[in-house]
Amino acid sequence: MLKPSDLTKAELLQVVEMLAFGENKYYLDRALGRIEMQRNDAHSERCRKLIDEEQKHYAAYFDLLRPYEGKPIEDVPSDVLEQATAELDKAWASVPRVE
Repeated sequence: MLKPSDLTKAELLQVVEMLAFGENKYYLDRALGRIEMQRNDAHSERCRKLIDEEQKHYAAYFDLLRPYEGKPIEDVPSDVLEQATAELDKAWASVPRVE
């Protein structure tokens, strides 16, 4: 018995067409649903990683500035401001932009 991995691209397309135009589209719908679910899961995982990365940088930013909360900006050492700004830039850079 042949497996899908044994088929050429043209043969796979022929199988899909046979399933799509047959009387019972159950198996094709099921297969397409599974592929859609796999794509969504992969996308969700990529998004989760980006969100985690962004949150890590925001946490570092706030941890750096928390000791100076309520104080004038002049009281914050310049190296702390530079580190905080770098963390904020990293947080913003981790989020993909929609164009």
